[in-house]
Amino acid sequence: MWHKLFRPKWRHRNRDIRAEAIQQLPVDDPGFVAAVRQDPDTGIRRQALRRVTDRQLLQDIAESDSDASVSRAANRRLWYLLAQSDDAASIQQTLALLQQRGNPGLAEYMIRHSRSTMLRQQLLDAIRGPALLAEIALTDADTAIRLQALQRITRLSTLKRIAREARGKNKRVARRARELVEEQTLLQELPQLQQQLCDDIEQLASLQQPDHTTLHRLDQQWQKVGATAPEALKSRFSHARSQIRDAIEASRDSKAQLDRQRELCEQSEALLHDLEQQVNAPSLNLNEVEAAEWMLASSWQQLQQELGLLNPALEARFSESQQTLARRRRQIEQHRQLHAQQLAMIAEMQNLADDHRKLTAGGIKEIETRWQAQTPKPAAGMVKHFQQHLSRANQHLQANIASAAKLETELDARLQQLETALEQGQLNAAGAARSKAQQTMERLEKLAPARLKQRKSNFHRLLGRYAELHDWQRYGSDHVREELLGEMQRLIDSGLPPRELANNVRDLRNQWRKLDRKGGPAPEALWNNFNTVAEQAYAPVVAAQQRHQQQQQESAQQRTEFCDRLAGEYAQIDWSNPDWPAIDRRIQDVRTQWRKLGGVDSSSWKRLNQHFIDTIKPFEARLSEVRKAEKLRRERLIRQVQRLADDPDIDIAVEQTKSAQAEWKPLVSAGRQMEQQLWKQFKAAADAVFARRSAIQQSELQEEQANAAAKQAICEQLQQLKSTADGGWSAARKERDRLAAEWKTIGPAPRHQYKSLQQQFARLKRAFDEAEKAALNQQSRNQLELLLQQAELCDQMEQQLCGEGAADNALHERWTALPEVQGGAESRMQRRYQRILDASAKGGNTIDQLCAQQQENLDRSQQLCLEMELLLDIDSPEAFHDQRREWQLRHLSSAMTGGLAQNGNASSSVRRLVEESCANGPLPPEAAASIRERERNIIAAIQVQ
Repeated sequence: MWHKLFRPKWRHRNRDIRAEAIQQLPVDDPGFVAAVRQDPDTGIRRQALRRVTDRQLLQDIAESDSDASVSRAANRRLWYLLAQSDDAASIQQTLALLQQRGNPGLAEYMIRHSRSTMLRQQLLDAIRGPALLAEIALTDADTAIRLQALQRITRLSTLKRIAREARGKNKRVARRARELVEEQTLLQELPQLQQQLCDDIEQLASLQQPDHTTLHRLDQQWQKVGATAPEALKSRFSHARSQIRDAIEASRDSKAQLDRQRELCEQSEALLHDLEQQVNAPSLNLNEVEAAEWMLASSWQQLQQELGLLNPALEARFSESQQTLARRRRQIEQHRQLHAQQLAMIAEMQNLADDHRKLTAGGIKEIETRWQAQTPKPAAGMVKHFQQHLSRANQHLQANIASAAKLETELDARLQQLETALEQGQLNAAGAARSKAQQTMERLEKLAPARLKQRKSNFHRLLGRYAELHDWQRYGSDHVREELLGEMQRLIDSGLPPRELANNVRDLRNQWRKLDRKGGPAPEALWNNFNTVAEQAYAPVVAAQQRHQQQQQESAQQRTEFCDRLAGEYAQIDWSNPDWPAIDRRIQDVRTQWRKLGGVDSSSWKRLNQHFIDTIKPFEARLSEVRKAEKLRRERLIRQVQRLADDPDIDIAVEQTKSAQAEWKPLVSAGRQMEQQLWKQFKAAADAVFARRSAIQQSELQEEQANAAAKQAICEQLQQLKSTADGGWSAARKERDRLAAEWKTIGPAPRHQYKSLQQQFARLKRAFDEAEKAALNQQSRNQLELLLQQAELCDQMEQQLCGEGAADNALHERWTALPEVQGGAESRMQRRYQRILDASAKGGNTIDQLCAQQQENLDRSQQLCLEMELLLDIDSPEAFHDQRREWQLRHLSSAMTGGLAQNGNASSSVRRLVEESCANGPLPPEAAASIRERERNIIAAIQVQ
């Protein structure tokens, strides 16, 4: 019994209560599952299916539910869940459903909405409709699927539409669509094109000299479209092509023959032209010109023997050029012989003018006589050239005469200076005068050797006196050498550094040699003593050099051992799995260490450095391969990032760019210049991607700011709407709904404004709803209060009828003066007022019948007030507590489930009951006021839902 009284709400008899209770149950609650399977109302079951997440439950309901609408709803919910999941289980379940039921609608739905790329690819084969294939080719998120769908479309109009609509959205799809359009168009136009190609090649074959380029173009076009041509067309095309090739070959042979003849003519003319151009060039070799002329003539004769008949015009042209060439060559040869004779005489005159010894007046006259005797006369240029050398020879002759006189005077002065210096014992001055006098004598001997005989004897006499003075001078030089020997002895115990000591020894030796040059060689004993002391002073330098040499030898040994260790390291490396970064760092360290090792002599350095190069070469050979691979890898990264700059999905582009940055560091570095070049290119490509992202973000920010401004404008309109809605809440609500719909269409605002705008909009909506609710409540109360006023007037009129038999006219006037009540209550109250008017007019029994219903009407009104008080959950007068309790017991089930107060229609039900109570009829005078008072309390508690 109690399980019937206290059954759960999801099993309530009232549909609305049951629907609300089911919506509040968790989806894994057994009651919810039972309601989804067993609820008698199909609408409730369909509504509950929207919350189900168990795919097996949905599949069972779709297969077993007796109602078709519920089965369809379960199917749609199952499809939605399968589409939103991309795990393997969902894919297997989807494929199983397709195999079991063969539902084409499922395939179309999944290929439109599934998140699994693999599933959409598998389902694409089940799609047959060209419209759906076109939709997939234009809208699917995966480019591979779009291309796969595009490949299955054969309708030309659809392919054209896809090519047009995909332009600017997906380049690969648009490009492939255009290719398919071209292929389809070609297939449709193929027979006509094959026929046209045959006609074109036959027309080309009819020409006397067909064009090879046109044949090649037609041949290529036929290779593309001729494979499926009929045999007749193939035969026509092949025959015409053979004719054209034969004609081209014959034309080519004829042209080759003419080209050979024309080439010989051009070579002959070119040889003549070169001869004319180089006629005055010294490098022109007429023997070579004659040989080339003979070779051209021989080639023409050989061509004549091969071909027989030659082109007459070309033959005449060749003969004329050969004759002109031979004639011109002979003229040039004669001119050259004469020119050579003239040049020889000019050269003789030039040599005579330059040779002062041979320059005489007779020699000049002899060459001038031969020049004037030439026939024909020389050219003006040659004459001018000869006259220049002739004039220069005469000038030199006169200059030689004048110079000889001056040199004689100068030589006498030099000899006098020498004699004076010897008399005064000035050896240095005498040496200088001796040298100058000797130079002057040599110059005078070139100009006038006959005038030197007496002066030469005087010069030799002075040279003897100079030798005597020089011997006396040597004594002073030996004294200086003694001082140099003393300085050298002091260097032995000086303790100077080796470098400075070596410099001092070198300086003293240089001073000794200088004395030897000035004062003659030193005595042998003095020289041996000086040399012995110098060797003793230089001994520390020799010891230092020996130590330095020892250090160089040790450094050479270290470098050799260093190379040997490096070769051992190479042998120990596991080259099947090398640590390339460590090897690269090691080679860099090795190079640094090699530079820091001690110095060696130049001869050893060349050998050791080559040894080091040979030792490190295997490392570099292996590293170079890795460097090359790393360079190629990073070049691919650069190209990849450069392509990402045009990727439509900027988020993926940025993510892949960051991934490329993480992959950039090479295993082995290339050269510094190459590293800088690669990094510069990579950085430029990455910056382009990030710049594009910044531009998109800026655009999105501007769009979000515009959205925020639009939403703020809607909030302001909603704020104004609240204050201007007093004139008509119906129109205001329509405007409010329009603003709410517009709010949903506006995109997101900036993150820092989103929450505040949403809160402001929600607050304004609540304020509007509360204001509207308050206004409607007040409007409802006003209507019900007006209804009570009419009911009270009716009560007074009915009381007068029952007591006095007539109603006061003043009451009727007050009734007429009251405003009309809106809705169905007006007709009820009019019927009650009409009954009063009818009873007043008829009187007698009619009034008695009306008044006889007072107690019945009172019971009805009290019952109605009690129900209204229960519905609104307000207190009833104490006199009615028992009656209220009895009523509750009679309706225990509804009371326990809260149905009387929570069915959502309490206010409307109360308003209906108030209207019914006011229109009930006459009440006992003593009870009417209490009924109206209870009704006023009820009206005050009504709230618009």
